[in-house]
Amino acid sequence: MSAIIVPLGVRIHTVHVRVKPARLWQEAVNAACPDTFPNKILRDVGSCYPPTDTDEVEEDLVLLNYPEGNGSWEKALAWSSEKGLKNTAPREVFAVGEQHPNLNRILAINPMYVVSTAECVIGDGRRACCVWWYASDRQAGFELLNYFGRSVGWFAFRKPVKP
Repeated sequence: MSAIIVPLGVRIHTVHVRVKPARLWQEAVNAACPDTFPNKILRDVGSCYPPTDTDEVEEDLVLLNYPEGNGSWEKALAWSSEKGLKNTAPREVFAVGEQHPNLNRILAINPMYVVSTAECVIGDGRRACCVWWYASDRQAGFELLNYFGRSVGWFAFRKPVKP
């Protein structure tokens, strides 16, 4: 894959993570987002994202941000498709929260969130999991897709594995 050209009005940042796809849902949420409230709907949607039999993988994730707040779910997915990037599962975004607890300070955005690009249709509509950074707190969320694209948000995509 060649270098990613950043379009005007977009920010990208790459993070390296070790992901445990077989990790139990609650364990993954707690490790990444220790400040998440116990009654959040996110705690009940693990069945939408079952664990796999893979123990641990290392990945580079590309985070995409629209600093003017003019992004959207559809716009971000179209951009990633053009660049040959893959969607991320929630455990990948939870790995970002766990392994990069000061990402908001590094990116100089507070509060901020990173959203997984795997959606789940449940109850009132299409949703996705995200990790929020509020100063030193990290909380998990499960929001409707039209929520994403704000200036404080970063969409997470996986670089393809080299053959």
